[in-house]
Amino acid sequence: MILVLALSIASTGFKDTPDASALIVAPAMRPLDVVASSVARGLAGLRSPPTGLSTCDDRRPEIRHAADDLFNVEHMARHALGRHWKALEPDVQGEFIRLFHGVLTQSFVRIVERYSSEDEVAAEEEIVGAFAHVRSRITGDGPESTIEYRLSWSGAQWTVYDIVLDDVSLVSNYRSQLNAIIQASSVGELLEWMRTEPPRCRQSRDLVATTR
Repeated sequence: MILVLALSIASTGFKDTPDASALIVAPAMRPLDVVASSVARGLAGLRSPPTGLSTCDDRRPEIRHAADDLFNVEHMARHALGRHWKALEPDVQGEFIRLFHGVLTQSFVRIVERYSSEDEVAAEEEIVGAFAHVRSRITGDGPESTIEYRLSWSGAQWTVYDIVLDDVSLVSNYRSQLNAIIQASSVGELLEWMRTEPPRCRQSRDLVATTR
């Protein structure tokens, strides 16, 4: 994979972002480095044999750990559930975050699958205070693909709070799907369905956003 780093600093603002301080002091890894490292680890995980009896890609330790380091899971879960979030008891919110973590990890698998050793990847980084965008353009034998990672400075590292795949927001995609399921049934039934088995193993009502 060829990675062209075109780093730039801009002064435009960002919308729909989590709360964070505007002051950043010498982060250990730049946003582009965080994304590149997670993608590389995800690719390595996909190439490694599955562990145990399951063939679900999101259960491979390397992939789970890469996704854990990349995503701000709590923020993404809260915004994916949208207006339904505040109506939930704290213990239900906690369970949803845990279950949504698995959905996010499987979506990370779908995203990483867009990269291959034959592709050329041009990436640029844009930082404004506590927020950053890392934009990737993948070109190769297949159709061109664009991926924009939206990050915020959280605690002591950059984490992703949304990903835009070919102009489609991952979090907005989740919000539409979850809202439709809840309106057709209930939050309780949604949670029960999510408890049954990992997203990759399901054959219907798949929450994982389509990335191909």
